[in-house]
Amino acid sequence: MKKTIAILLALVMVFGSAACAKTEPKAEPAPAEPAAPAAAEAPAEPKATEAPAAPEKTLAGKYTGKAAGYHGDVQVEIELDAEGKLIGVTVGDNTETEGVGTTAIEKIPGKIVENRSLAVDAVTGATKTSRAIVAAVADALTSAGLDPAAYGYVPAEPEAVELSAFDASALPEKQPVTGSITVTDVKGREVTIDLPVSRYAISTMDVIDFIIPLLGEDAFAKLAASGQDGGGGLQGYGRLYVPIVGDYMVHCAQISEHNAPFDLEMILAADPDVLIVNSAMGAHKYAMEIEEQLTKAGIPIRKVATGDVVELGGATLTFYRWNDKGLTMNNHSATAML
Repeated sequence: MKKTIAILLALVMVFGSAACAKTEPKAEPAPAEPAAPAAAEAPAEPKATEAPAAPEKTLAGKYTGKAAGYHGDVQVEIELDAEGKLIGVTVGDNTETEGVGTTAIEKIPGKIVENRSLAVDAVTGATKTSRAIVAAVADALTSAGLDPAAYGYVPAEPEAVELSAFDASALPEKQPVTGSITVTDVKGREVTIDLPVSRYAISTMDVIDFIIPLLGEDAFAKLAASGQDGGGGLQGYGRLYVPIVGDYMVHCAQISEHNAPFDLEMILAADPDVLIVNSAMGAHKYAMEIEEQLTKAGIPIRKVATGDVVELGGATLTFYRWNDKGLTMNNHSATAML
């Protein structure tokens, strides 16, 4: 019996020890959170391709420019080679004085191309037109992105010329009358003019442009009076020509404002042998308003227009008229002596 109890106790102790030795069951790991989908990679920036090399800049081509002349802008077209050398200068449409300004137009472009430079001498008697051509070429060079100074261009500075006031005692001396001539002017009027003409008056200063080629400096020496134009021609011509021919302004009276009636009293004070009026302008209407008084004073009115022929001291002069299309001619013809 005691032996049986001992065996039972031994079995209890064995099974008790086994139970104690048994470990706790391991906890199952929590299921992992599903991984967030990987962000799609941004497409790689395409590699920039190198820009093609810019073509080498060339100056070859034609360029235009303009500058103020006597009767409006002078337009020019220049041509450059690839290196920027001047190889051509052409003057376009203009209203410069025929026989005066046009002489500069014929000569100055060739001088510029020949010298490859704007440092050229002006044509005598056509200084303003010469300068206008040079300045217009400089303007064209600027439009081509070039510096005109590199071509010898120096902008002309207006000369400071002191202009004298009119002095009747300085008027050209009148010569004894030796004859006369009767002409029919552009308006069909018969006009008798005593000869020789010692002094004359003109409606505006641009009329003298047609007289200069024939009389030269005498065109100014015989000038007794002129009307004013819209561009201040009386003073403009004075600044240009006084340094060349002397102070003719002292014996040149102003006989009208621009587009205004003539000053009869001043005309009588100047006492010209003839008043030459450009019939293309409004001046001829104002001249008719004082024709009777001038006729009594022995001052005939001579109207001129396009194609009018006037003889000056035996030389022949053709008058031209300016309009919105430039220089034109017509069939009128008459003759007078100066």
